[in-house]
Amino acid sequence: MAMHHETPDSFGTGLLLEDRLPLHWRVAVTPDAAPQLQLSNEETLRVILSLDEHHVEASDENPEFAHEVQRLETKINLILELVSQVLARQLQLPEALPVRLSAHEIEWETATVPAIGSPVLVEIYVCPRYPRPLMLPATVRGFAGRQARAVFDDLGESAQELLEKLIFRHHRRQIAATRRSST
Repeated sequence: MAMHHETPDSFGTGLLLEDRLPLHWRVAVTPDAAPQLQLSNEETLRVILSLDEHHVEASDENPEFAHEVQRLETKINLILELVSQVLARQLQLPEALPVRLSAHEIEWETATVPAIGSPVLVEIYVCPRYPRPLMLPATVRGFAGRQARAVFDDLGESAQELLEKLIFRHHRRQIAATRRSST
């Protein structure tokens, strides 16, 4: 009996992160861990965002210094890549599923659809270089076929802003990649 409140096309407004990402969800029993989840998500998002930052731009004033920093960044990125591969195997990440993530809601593919109105906790690994999940408390709002949709409960102001920043950066990278591939 497939019922749904919303069509897949009515998914929020604003920027989206669309990808196949490791995701696990479960019906949440109690919301008493909300403050700890907010802090954990904030910390995870800060680390993920910091991995993307480039602090030193190449400049005419000190090209040797800029080159040295770039060389060190390359080595650190290689180490991060290797460590994350080892961790991903040891942690046994959940299956990567098609996901649409906005700053306020999430839609994911699932074989078993949670009941509308159910409180759920969605664990999603948004960064392969840092295999630590965001733990997003949400309420199921609808489904269509195998796509479940949930609206986030209170993520906390800081975590909400960082999630918006992450989605914006992802969107900007997609635009840049599209431009590069079309030239």
